[in-house]
Amino acid sequence: MSPHLATDLTLVQAGFIQSLQSLVAREVPPHETAIVSVGYLNAGAPTAMNVMPSKLQVSGTMRAFQGEVQTLLETRIRQLAEAHAALVGASAKTKLWWNTVPVDNHAKAVEIALNSARKVVDASQVHANHETVTAGEDFAYMMRERPGAFMFLGNGPEGSHTGGGNLHMPNYDFNDNALPYGIAYWLALVEEELAP
Repeated sequence: MSPHLATDLTLVQAGFIQSLQSLVAREVPPHETAIVSVGYLNAGAPTAMNVMPSKLQVSGTMRAFQGEVQTLLETRIRQLAEAHAALVGASAKTKLWWNTVPVDNHAKAVEIALNSARKVVDASQVHANHETVTAGEDFAYMMRERPGAFMFLGNGPEGSHTGGGNLHMPNYDFNDNALPYGIAYWLALVEEELAP
């Protein structure tokens, strides 16, 4: 074995991922929202555990509401990838894109949606002031063309149905008991919109 003669990309991966975790904590203003998460790693082969990989891939997601923060994340992720690769004499290629834009609910559409929900369940079960979330949602593009509102339909508390996991977890299991509420909501929404 002559590991000193190889370019160890696993060190690049380890350092790069650690630096991503400090990016939001140390470079994004504390009053702004930003997320950088790694969700996929690929390097080498499980059948050749003693062979240093010649290529590796790190993939994930980034979220931010403000354009300035989005630009900062893009710039710094590229710089960090290139810097960590250069430390061991390797090179890095980055491909970054934003899957969606922030969801911006329209006030009148929100009012209609809330009225519809209150026709289906008790008003105490309708939460009009939901906290901001960083979920990616392509419905945001539709609302740039037409006014709308994005609603969450409760799927029961964690562990209340088989599986018990939350969205994007391997053990997530949709609670089918929520389906009648969703159907009733959409019917109420149509009635609300068509009312004279």
